[in-house]
Amino acid sequence: MVNLEAKYEELQKLIERLILYANDGASIIVEGKKDELSLKRLGVKKGVLCLKASDKNFYDFASLIKGEAILMVDFDKEGEKLNRKLTSELTQMKIKVDNSIWRKIKALTKPEVKGVEDLAKYIEKIKIKILTSNF
Repeated sequence: MVNLEAKYEELQKLIERLILYANDGASIIVEGKKDELSLKRLGVKKGVLCLKASDKNFYDFASLIKGEAILMVDFDKEGEKLNRKLTSELTQMKIKVDNSIWRKIKALTKPEVKGVEDLAKYIEKIKIKILTSNF
C-alpha cells in the first residue's frame, strides 16, 4: 500500500501546483466541460479555459490566455497530439507553455486514466483504498 500512498501524495502535490498556478494568473487549458468539472472537484477553481467548449477560433481562444498556459489535455494518443499542437502554436504566439504537470500526472495514472475528466474519480478512489486499508 505504500506505493499507492506515494502515488496519492504525488498527485495531491501536482494538483496543489495547478491550483497555485491558477491563483497566480496562469490559464489551465482543458479540452471540454467535463475536464473543467473534474479539475473543479479537485480544487482548481480559477483560470480554466475549455478549448472545445469555446465557440471561438483558435487565435481568438488563445487571446483569452492570461499569463502562462498550463496544458491539461487528455492522456491518450489524441491528447498527446493535441498537446504537441498546442505547445507549438502557443509558443509561436509567444505564450509560455508548461506541460510538465500533465506529463507527470499522465505517468502516475496510466493506464487507468485516459482523460482529465476521470482524474477526480481516480484520485478519490485511491484515497478510499488507502483509508480502508488502514483499518
